[in-house]
Amino acid sequence: MHRAYGEPILVDSISVCQWLMAGVHKLDSKKPAEFYVCEEAFAMLEYLSFNAPKIMDSLLTMQINSLEGQLAVAQSKAEKVMVATS
Repeated sequence: MHRAYGEPILVDSISVCQWLMAGVHKLDSKKPAEFYVCEEAFAMLEYLSFNAPKIMDSLLTMQINSLEGQLAVAQSKAEKVMVATS
């Protein structure tokens, strides 16, 4: 089945779990594959938690830039109103 360029890939959580479990190599035959999936998920959460301050800084910077842009637009509109009413 082909999909058009740019068309989103729809994936449900079950197929993601199956995909993860299929890619897991059992290093210890006594441990189930789910253990390794959980281990990988924990590693991803750990990565996100360590990088959360950087992510929050970036989001706040984007929000500040957006607010500065909105302020500039509002000031420009106010100046036009002041000129028009003078």
